[in-house]
Amino acid sequence: MSIERRREKKSKYNILYVDDEAANLRVFKSVFKRDYKVFIAESGMDAISIIKENQIHLLVTDQRMPGMSGVELLEQVVDDYPDMVKMILSGFSDVEDIIKAVNECGLDKYLMKPWNKEDLGATFDKALAKFKSNEDTNEIHIVKKALQENEKYAHKQIRALLPKEEQLNQFFDDSFALYKPVNDLGGVFYWFGTTDDNKGVLVAIDCNEKGVKGALLTMLFETALKDVIYKRKIYDTEAILKNLDAHFQENLSELEGGSDGVGYNVSVVVIDKEKEYVTFSGAGQHLLYLDANDDIESAEGGSEQIGKGSEDKDFGSFSGTFAEVKAVYLVGSTTEGQITNTARTTTLSEIIDDIADRNFNEQKEELMISLAESI
Repeated sequence: MSIERRREKKSKYNILYVDDEAANLRVFKSVFKRDYKVFIAESGMDAISIIKENQIHLLVTDQRMPGMSGVELLEQVVDDYPDMVKMILSGFSDVEDIIKAVNECGLDKYLMKPWNKEDLGATFDKALAKFKSNEDTNEIHIVKKALQENEKYAHKQIRALLPKEEQLNQFFDDSFALYKPVNDLGGVFYWFGTTDDNKGVLVAIDCNEKGVKGALLTMLFETALKDVIYKRKIYDTEAILKNLDAHFQENLSELEGGSDGVGYNVSVVVIDKEKEYVTFSGAGQHLLYLDANDDIESAEGGSEQIGKGSEDKDFGSFSGTFAEVKAVYLVGSTTEGQITNTARTTTLSEIIDDIADRNFNEQKEELMISLAESI
C-alpha cells in the first residue's frame, strides 16, 4: 500500500486533542494533520461541545488543566460515548487520578510526557485499528479488551516491557531470567540494556506498591531508567541510582500520601566486557555473586529505597574482575522473600550456593520449584 493510500485510510478517523496550552495544540495538529482529521480544544467544556457535534474516534487529553481535568472530562463523556478511544497524557504526580480513570472511565492508554511522534503515532494506529466500518449503518464500533479486568491489563503491560531471554543470551555467555511475582501482579520488574560502548546494564526493581498502582509506578520507573541510560548516558551504578532517586524524590512527593509511602528497591549491575569488570550498587537490595573460589558471596547495597527517605543516600559500591566475579544473581526483595519463606531457615545465598555448580538451566529449575512451593 502506498504512503498516500495509508494516509487516506487513516484520515477517516477523527482525533480530538485537549490541552490548555495553545502551543501544545499547534504542535500536535501540525504533526498529525496529514494522517488524521485533527480537532483541538483548550478546555474540557470546549472538548465536550466538539464531541457532541462531531464523531470523535479518539480522544487524547492532558490531565492537568484549569476548570476541568482530563479525568473529569472522561467522566463527562464515558457514558454517552463508550466506543470512543480514550487516552490521557500525564506525568508522575497523577497516578491516583489515572487509576481512577482506568477503573471508572475505561481508559485505553496512559501516555507519558513528553510524547514522541513515532511512538504516539504507532499507539494511535494500534488503537484505531480496533474500529471496523459498518457500511450499512455507517456506524463505527470499537472492539475493546475487558479493561474492567484491570489487573490482567496492568500485568500484561508490565510483561511487555520485560527483556526477552534471547536479548540476555546475546550479551551473556550464560544466563536465565525467572519472573513470577506474588499474585502475578505488582511492582516487581527487571530490565536489561546495552550502552554505546557495549556495556551491559542489568537492573532488578521492586516497588513497594502492588496491584494496578504498583504496575503504573513500575512503568514510570522503566521510562525514567531509560532516560538515565540512553539520553543522559550515565553508566556508573551509583550515579544511576542517585539520578533516579533525585528524579523520584521530586515527582513522587506530589502523590497522594507523599513520597514517604512509595519507594523502590533497586539493584544495578554494569558489566564491562572489554575491561572484564563488574560494578554494583543497590537501594534496599543486595547482590549475590559467585567468587573465584566458587562460593556465593553477598555485596551489600544501601538500606534506603529510591524515591523516599533522605536525599543524600549511600547506595554502596562493589566491583570486581571477571576472575573475581564469575557469576552474578540479581534478585528482587519480594522474590527473595518468597524463596526464603519457603525454605524457612535457609537463606537465598545458601540455596544458590547448593546449586551453583550446576548449569543455569538446572539452577533456574531448582529456583522455580522453590517459588512454586511458595505460591
